[in-house]
Amino acid sequence: MKDFETLEFDIKKCMKEMDDLKILLDSKSDISEKDDILPFFRQRKHLSAFTGSFNPNISVCDKIAYEFDIWGDFKTDLAVGDSYSKAYCFVEFEDAKKDSVFRKVANRATTEWSPRFEHGLSQLVD
Repeated sequence: MKDFETLEFDIKKCMKEMDDLKILLDSKSDISEKDDILPFFRQRKHLSAFTGSFNPNISVCDKIAYEFDIWGDFKTDLAVGDSYSKAYCFVEFEDAKKDSVFRKVANRATTEWSPRFEHGLSQLVD
């Protein structure tokens, strides 16, 4: 089991890392979880920590872990938290490709969830 490491969040570094994210997103139309997203966030701890702001109970994100084991059966790509409030946010990254969220179905006007999206969602629900 990987442990959390302590991080002293720096908003200036986070803003720079956000600029890096924009560059990544603008540079490719298809972004791979394994080859692009995971290495990108591993190298940008302050931006990774900022994802914890989606949890309103996190005031100061001072804990971070990548590939954090959850009960031995599951692991999340990123876990960030506030050691004072004991609030945490678990992040599961996925590919960013044309059909990552929706896919077209033959002879139907409406799209359906892609298998990749459904798998990612089921990991969160489990």
